[in-house]
Amino acid sequence: MGSKQHYKIKLREGADSCSWEEELKEKGIFFEKKEYFPEYIIYKIEKPSEDILKEISQRREISKIEVMHHYFLNFQTHSIEAQMPPFEKASVNKKYPVVGVLDNGIANIEMLSSWIYRDEKQYCPERQHPTHGNFVAGVILYGDELSDKKWIAGEKIKIYDAAIIPDFSLCQLEEDELLFRLRKAVEDHPWIKIWNLAISIRVAVDLERISEFGLLLDYLQEKYDIIICKSCGNGEFIKDKEEKGSILQGSDTIRSLVIASCNQEGEVSSFSLSGKGHKILEKPDIAMYGGDVFWDANGKRKVAGVYSFSPKGEIVSSFGTSFATARMTSLLGNILFWKENASALFLKAMVIQTASHGEKYFLGYGCPKDTDGIKKEYENSYVLEGYLLEEERITLAYRNGKILCTLASDIILDYHQEEDYVLCDIDLSFEKNGKKYEENNLFGKYDRLNNLKKYEIPIEEEVGEIEIIFSKRWRRDKYKVKDRGLSYCFIFQK
Repeated sequence: MGSKQHYKIKLREGADSCSWEEELKEKGIFFEKKEYFPEYIIYKIEKPSEDILKEISQRREISKIEVMHHYFLNFQTHSIEAQMPPFEKASVNKKYPVVGVLDNGIANIEMLSSWIYRDEKQYCPERQHPTHGNFVAGVILYGDELSDKKWIAGEKIKIYDAAIIPDFSLCQLEEDELLFRLRKAVEDHPWIKIWNLAISIRVAVDLERISEFGLLLDYLQEKYDIIICKSCGNGEFIKDKEEKGSILQGSDTIRSLVIASCNQEGEVSSFSLSGKGHKILEKPDIAMYGGDVFWDANGKRKVAGVYSFSPKGEIVSSFGTSFATARMTSLLGNILFWKENASALFLKAMVIQTASHGEKYFLGYGCPKDTDGIKKEYENSYVLEGYLLEEERITLAYRNGKILCTLASDIILDYHQEEDYVLCDIDLSFEKNGKKYEENNLFGKYDRLNNLKKYEIPIEEEVGEIEIIFSKRWRRDKYKVKDRGLSYCFIFQK
């Protein structure tokens, strides 16, 4: 199964694209002009000679030039002996939240079929082989029944099958086609608020730039007010977590909720990647159970797997951040049962607010509470959703000798990354008795601009009041735009 190698070229903003295209024609270089999303153009060219490649790469109007990667899926399962959970069919008289699964399809098997929603839209004209997507759907629906622990403890939800990936025994999928299909599926279904995306380009993230994959995910979430649950990616089985590699392209997305995998004890799984080494962002954000690969006392490798279904309806085992992501999608979907019109910012803030046992870089803020725990947290919290133009102040009462709050906010991004990527975010500061309170946040300081912040601040007094100041923070003064407001969701534990 061979395929041509292509390169992708991004011009700088303001570059003369017409003269650039004429030059490519003069050199006999075949190109395709790809609009990944509005005003973001990539030129896809067949691999040129080394001399031409060197010449092109030195041109001032070139923002970046690199290989156009192929996507491939390396997914394996193992048959096991386990008791089949009782099947539950969706009720025709009940309204269920719907989540989208962007994957390689879901099989029409008895235990899943009544929960799967499909329409006339088709994004994968090639033959499909629904292995990975089927496993993901099984975890979303039956993850608790097939696990030794109730991670979600909620109800079943409906799943839209957005099959975008073909059978890789027949064909390969280049990055531009993968991203086109992904974008089309989301744009055709803007009413779906939560999407599960457990695929990545198996190339480490750039230390300086967000990948086109990550950019597209950020763009789609900004435009449609949706949340994409994105797996942080799997690496080699490393005993020393400090030596793990970086997250993969696609997981370098600011707005997505990027999910790590933990084991049953709440420790990071040996294969779960992190954002270590990346200068723009820190990922993952949060964690869920995705299995583990470990070594016993005799040095023999053991697998603690996640259980789900094969395309034939058999119970099989696998592991990966994909299945931690599936659980997170199920958890978020369950919130829509009691808050149907929840914003993407509310969904992110709510699960982060309840997360615990985090470990920076490896598990994000940790694992969230189950469905009941999240609802109880909501009922015991002050929730403020607003639109910040410059600065706002609120005074809230705290108890238990601490402040516990989470801020999920919009941000301003420069998708072209000519200088920076995140240009503006919302920052929090605190005042007590009219004086600035020098907080000792257990989660550290937020030096990088980002859209997700959590604070746990011990205070000497058991009860009291604290003034909280919301303000816009710009990376550089020259970026400031007075009338550009930012949406936010703030959750404060009463």
